[in-house]
Amino acid sequence: MSTLLLTLLLVALGFGIWFLLQTGMPRTGGRSFQTLLQRAGGDMARANRLIEYELRRSPRLSRGQAIQNAILRLDHDRR
Repeated sequence: MSTLLLTLLLVALGFGIWFLLQTGMPRTGGRSFQTLLQRAGGDMARANRLIEYELRRSPRLSRGQAIQNAILRLDHDRR
């Protein structure tokens, strides 16, 4: 019985980690995010809102793709 419980616990933990990675676990590192943050005037909340907007528009995007799209959208809007 305890082996089954341990196996289920490990599967649930693995699924939880996988889910967080797929949905974009909050993180602020990375060159692309830093670029977005700079273009958002250093406003972390604005940068995160732009990422969330891109993810709502296209739910299958990875967080990195959403960041790239947000950068492109900001650049386009500034023209």
